[in-house]
Amino acid sequence: MSFKTQRFAKHNFDQTYNRSDPRSYFSTLRPLDYRIHRTAIPVFARCANLLARQRDLRRVTMVDLCAGYGVNAALLRHKVSLDELYDLYDETTTPSATDQSPFIESDKRFFASRRLKSAPVDKVIGIDVAAHAVGYAENVGLLDYGASENLERGAPSGALRERLANATLITVTGGMGYIGPQTFEHILANVRARHAPWVVAFPLRTTPLEPFRRLFARFGLRTEVWEHETFAQRRFADETELCNAAKHLREMGLPSPKLDEYHQTQLICARPALEADAIPLREIMAKPRRSVDGPLREIAASL
Repeated sequence: MSFKTQRFAKHNFDQTYNRSDPRSYFSTLRPLDYRIHRTAIPVFARCANLLARQRDLRRVTMVDLCAGYGVNAALLRHKVSLDELYDLYDETTTPSATDQSPFIESDKRFFASRRLKSAPVDKVIGIDVAAHAVGYAENVGLLDYGASENLERGAPSGALRERLANATLITVTGGMGYIGPQTFEHILANVRARHAPWVVAFPLRTTPLEPFRRLFARFGLRTEVWEHETFAQRRFADETELCNAAKHLREMGLPSPKLDEYHQTQLICARPALEADAIPLREIMAKPRRSVDGPLREIAASL
């Protein structure tokens, strides 16, 4: 999306973000150990379950921003690990195609056979400017609705507004470097539920958070940052990206990383104050955190 909140230039992966299928994307990021989902998915699952319990909800509708190929939806609602996705989309065994048709049916069968009967999230709305990516995710059944709309530049379409009405959870894994408060404002303004949704995100620690904090407060959400640890996103792609990141980390008074180290994210959670008081962030993070390489249903069962 057009609004850049990131304080430094990250490596450009545009050539992989909007293909007809995810094979190039996964094959490019696997050597960099792109791993934020290993942390994020258990946290999203716990939040969805706690939110449903707090509000006595039968269904949790998640809006996943910068949804891309539907990775969050795949891991939240299917008995599949991140490593299995890397294997499924390995270009050395199944090269990317010029259109979706060679893979749609086989990928659809793969995920249908692994669908969890009791997933923490019932419905997933994915939003991303990458039309091919969200189209793939919707076609194989990962997303219930995929919207290729740039909410930094304009209001959501009527079809998207209708689907946002019952949103209860908004998630982002890293995308807050590319979208700004305007996107969240368009979403929150169109929620018609009694209570505003929770926002759970993993921005890079160099992302300025104050504009988001002010926006969330306008909708009655208190923003909390988990200050006790950071979470690896992926390794640096090259020395140029490393130098750009190191410069801004030094400006923030943080140690400079090494080339074989990782971009670090932080967890933010924006919720209505009464719910934040009832379920402190430390309680969410104190739960046993299983890797998504184990069955997600075990995570849900531990709540």
